[in-house]
Amino acid sequence: MDYWAQSTPGIRYVRVELPARATGGRVLEFGDAWYSEAPESRPGPSVWQLVANRVRLHAMVQQQEHGMVYLEVDDDYTRFHRQYVRGAWVERDSDADSYVSSVECHRAAAELADGVIVSTPYLADLYGELNDNVYICRNGADPADWPELPEREADEPFRVIFAGSPNPNDLMLVRRAMTWAAAQPGVEAHMICDYDPKWPGVRVHGWIDSLDRYRQVLVGLKPDLGLRPIELTPFSRGKSDLKVLEYAMAGALACVTPSDPYKDWSGTEVLTAFDAKAWEQQVKWAVKNRDEVRERARAVRELILQTRSLDAIKEDWGAVEDVARAVM
Repeated sequence: MDYWAQSTPGIRYVRVELPARATGGRVLEFGDAWYSEAPESRPGPSVWQLVANRVRLHAMVQQQEHGMVYLEVDDDYTRFHRQYVRGAWVERDSDADSYVSSVECHRAAAELADGVIVSTPYLADLYGELNDNVYICRNGADPADWPELPEREADEPFRVIFAGSPNPNDLMLVRRAMTWAAAQPGVEAHMICDYDPKWPGVRVHGWIDSLDRYRQVLVGLKPDLGLRPIELTPFSRGKSDLKVLEYAMAGALACVTPSDPYKDWSGTEVLTAFDAKAWEQQVKWAVKNRDEVRERARAVRELILQTRSLDAIKEDWGAVEDVARAVM
């Protein structure tokens, strides 16, 4: 199966490169790879990551003449979320040139594709309104891509971390929690982020474009507790649980906002916090119960290795390919 990737490294890795590795598919860059071969020379099913402009839509439809095509989506782009698009998207296709993404064009791609692949049940419900064939293929992890976890010293500081690219309303949920943590003896608060809120004592490392370097920095910090707050909005409901996986692979226990992206983690060792007060309470509890936090982090990591490994990825994505080949 061919996987036509987008350029954003993180989402490309988890939604294209890992599935291709697990299923024996090949990752293709739209551009030279598309024009170097005629579509008929690529028979068989293909996955198209986030088709939302006319150029990619036209190519996807062309390929559909020679095999089943699936649209892959990891966020809700069925509606126009003005506060999140940051000028990268427009609502109507008539407002865009051939290379600008529009919600209208994306919805057309979802309707025309032979199926849609999503990462969560919530997204499955949304895209099920546009396409009868929707498949849930959850995010996974391959420990081979992560540095080995370093040994912790007995007097190691307890580290609270936030890593991501949030909107400011997300961050405000954890401001009190992180500034409190940064002020405690034997505790450090770190951010890997494209925004510096200048909170007292909180160390900001800046955003890192290289995935390999990002993993090295994240693991090298030896984090204990990883925070992922999200403001509850229609758009945030369509996010996925990638941060739980990343934090666990770096050795940290995740604390998340209880919402649709994290429903799979309800009843596990993952912590939750709804508002700023609860975030502060959870961080205070974690600092007081460091050994339990580290035990929980190990348990979540083991659960991920059991249920979100390459074998699990192969089972989910391979089932989609099996259906496609049975129809051909």
